[in-house]
Amino acid sequence: MKIFIENLKINAILGVYPRERLAEQPIIVNCEIEYDFNNGAYIDYEFVSKLIVKIIKQKKFRLIEDALITLTDSVKSSFDKVESINIKITKPQILDNCEVSVEYFKKF
Repeated sequence: MKIFIENLKINAILGVYPRERLAEQPIIVNCEIEYDFNNGAYIDYEFVSKLIVKIIKQKKFRLIEDALITLTDSVKSSFDKVESINIKITKPQILDNCEVSVEYFKKF
């Protein structure tokens, strides 16, 4: 079974550039979680969405890569039925002429 959290919009401090450390910027998170739907075990998508927002806002990561690894580990530790996670963070306004994204996949 898979659950998708798509286009989760968060305003947060995320990045290494001085301008990124001074003010929140919009970021978008997309997450795909594959899990073992056995005996009615499910992934609470509201909990996962709130967990992502909480971690991103509290940690104020410098690197997207660090945020992705932390989010992946946090979701897995919350739900032992998770078999794999694919998560992507996009900065839609960091450059004038494009969006920038980093994606991370982990199989357990």
